[in-house]
Amino acid sequence: MRLVRGWQALSQHPRWVSWVVLSVGMTFLVLWAAQDRGLSVGQLAGLVATCLGLASACVWILSWE
Repeated sequence: MRLVRGWQALSQHPRWVSWVVLSVGMTFLVLWAAQDRGLSVGQLAGLVATCLGLASACVWILSWE
């Protein structure tokens, strides 16, 4: 029964789900590409924040249809 509620929540909020999936994927790829580059913690935080903003902009643009 709990699984059904989870799927129901996913179908009710497709933009949030899209944003979370895209954000996690983009953040993983950026952190993987930035490893061993000598970036400071602040620079990595800036890259992650930029990824989150870009993911939200992508989902917003795709919702225009």
